[in-house]
Amino acid sequence: MTVPIGGPRRRRTRHKPMTNATRRVFNLVIALCVINYTGGGQDQAKHQHVFDAISIHFSPPPDGTIRTRPRETGGPGTRDPGLFACANVSLTSLILKAYGIGRFQLDAPAWTDTARFDLMARIEGVATREQFKEMLRNALRDRFEMSTHTVERNTRLYELLVDHGGPLFNESDDSTSPDPTVRRPKFFTNRLSSRWVSMEELAQTVSASVSRPVRDGTGLGGWYDITLFWVESSHRIELDPGANVLPPRGPDIFEALRSQLGLRLESKQGQVRILVIDRIDKSPTPN
Repeated sequence: MTVPIGGPRRRRTRHKPMTNATRRVFNLVIALCVINYTGGGQDQAKHQHVFDAISIHFSPPPDGTIRTRPRETGGPGTRDPGLFACANVSLTSLILKAYGIGRFQLDAPAWTDTARFDLMARIEGVATREQFKEMLRNALRDRFEMSTHTVERNTRLYELLVDHGGPLFNESDDSTSPDPTVRRPKFFTNRLSSRWVSMEELAQTVSASVSRPVRDGTGLGGWYDITLFWVESSHRIELDPGANVLPPRGPDIFEALRSQLGLRLESKQGQVRILVIDRIDKSPTPN
């Protein structure tokens, strides 16, 4: 028997072509492996922006020796954009911040106004304000098992409009796309002096002073330098003539908008989008 140089030849095995059914199974296995590697298709999309780390717990009860006023520091647009922290804030405040809405746009259980929490969250990289709000929404869903839906309700509201003489304020530099690291506006009870203010933000601030939803109807979509001062209506009272304290002097919010910003409020009936809390736990899941 003659043996070929290099040893006996191996018999070639002919593979049968892959059937359509086998190919479908093969493709399904590959798809499942990809989904498992990436962390799950829908869940990955739902939690596209999340905090790098977060701690939430109940605020300690006041004992007369510590400050109990709500405090908030850090986050996008501040000097410490990578660390957002707040103390003694209500769950309502966190929801409003997460969704960028006013109090009159929220339908939530009454206890969310009084339950107080301390929160500390680390943000990886540079996040925009919209990405930050998405992170906070995802945190509320994960830690409080919160679920929501929105509805349109007909109610009395004010519409913020440009007055006949035109606006009396200027656009901020490069108003089309503000740098997320630029310090963002700080709103106070009855004054506002800041750059990078949108008309939507201004409408939300005014809403708290008129006890009614305010909708932006200015048509101004940029970012602006805004300076506004007014006296709350509740403070504009006549005191006893013999009192030593003079009442606060200054315009109310309606007059201030006209004279200082060239804007006006117009009362009307309209549809307002309301965020309805379907479910929310009273205690967050453990850290």
